[in-house]
Amino acid sequence: MLSGSVLGMLPVAAERLLHLEMLKGALFVAVTAAILYAVLARIFRQVTTLESVASEREEAKRDILDLLPLPVFVNDGNGKFREVNRAALRILGTTKEAVLGRAPSDLVVRKDADPIKRSLDRALSGAEQRLTCKVTTAEGERNFEILAHHRTTERSSERSAGVIAVCVDITDRLRAKALSEARFSGYREVMSETASSIASLLEARDPFTAGHQKRVGRIAIDIAEQLAIAPFEREGLILSATLHDIGKIGIPIELLIKPGRLTPSEMEVIRGHVRISHDVLRQVDFPWPVAETIFHHHERLDGSGYPQGLAGDQIPLLSRILIVADVADAMTSHRPYRPALPVRTAIEELTINSGKLYDPDVVKACVATLGKPDFANA
Repeated sequence: MLSGSVLGMLPVAAERLLHLEMLKGALFVAVTAAILYAVLARIFRQVTTLESVASEREEAKRDILDLLPLPVFVNDGNGKFREVNRAALRILGTTKEAVLGRAPSDLVVRKDADPIKRSLDRALSGAEQRLTCKVTTAEGERNFEILAHHRTTERSSERSAGVIAVCVDITDRLRAKALSEARFSGYREVMSETASSIASLLEARDPFTAGHQKRVGRIAIDIAEQLAIAPFEREGLILSATLHDIGKIGIPIELLIKPGRLTPSEMEVIRGHVRISHDVLRQVDFPWPVAETIFHHHERLDGSGYPQGLAGDQIPLLSRILIVADVADAMTSHRPYRPALPVRTAIEELTINSGKLYDPDVVKACVATLGKPDFANA
């Protein structure tokens, strides 16, 4: 009996944990930035209304900015730095004198100069801006997410506009994300190759179904694209299609290649392959519901299928796609008990039973797939 140990070696659970930690980190940064922005907005509203009372308020405001852990820049109406806190100077590795009076575009890499100028101009007009850019710092180029908002300062009878910008260093987060995606991409390749190898073992044992799982996958993916199934779900669907008959390894070969009609008891043995598939694959922590999708690929919309007699929407959508793709290829492929049937016969079977046995949307997409030149053998 085949076990899921080979596939189970893939550290998908670890990958999920890494993604979770990344999400938690991103959430913490976002919440922190939002809180700091709210505090800053309140501080500036309160302090600027008092600026006309005493000049020492300006010094108090600078002291408050310097207490904040994230870099904060204050621009005037001309887009030049009017104030900057210690956290920002620490990251830039420079002095306040070297920063004040300069434009934000002077601190970012060339490709980000125009985008940041446009964003800050929009912020000056009153539209809150959230953007990312690459800044030249004391440690080299680093990526920052910037939350910029309009502010108005009143001094005696004068009123001036400007922009407050709170910055969050997201360099490490982006690197972790890139590393995670690269690793997960590698895991996907290993999963795909392993699944193909297992499918090949099955086909070597049962030559009549050689290529069946791969063809079912091809039809299923074409259907999924027409139904606008998300790319990530399509990856799970192609893996399910590749492995959907893996349970036949546990079925006696003489039944799989029997040229005549199967007896009711023999048919029950054959039907057991979906449960074998499910029992093997549920041990593997796939990021997709592969075992469930395969378990239901012989159900029918009216409840007449097996193994659970599910009906309608009780059958998962990916299983409904796999059902139709499996029927389409089975009918148009050679079997021990009959030659391959014409594509038009498969289309007639699917169309007649659309809404009864098969999902009508899936049937419509499959008929379009079978009508393509690649499938035309009728």
